[in-house]
Amino acid sequence: MSTMDLRCRRCGESSFAAGMIHAVGGCSFLPDHVKFLTMETGQIKLRARMCTVCGAVELIGDVDKLERIQAAAAASEP
Repeated sequence: MSTMDLRCRRCGESSFAAGMIHAVGGCSFLPDHVKFLTMETGQIKLRARMCTVCGAVELIGDVDKLERIQAAAAASEP
């Protein structure tokens, strides 16, 4: 996706500031229905970007890690 395609879903502008959502211990996404024990944690760190015009915030997760977690969960099911 080119930077021309990156538009705010709220106002349509293309000016963003990158960052993170801050929470004690970090903010992460936990996929539903994933229950297994592996060496890799099930938490997916989130990145964020804020539209510099309207302030809308978009969260972005690590898709590669989500795929690894889902594959490991599927492999551990009977």
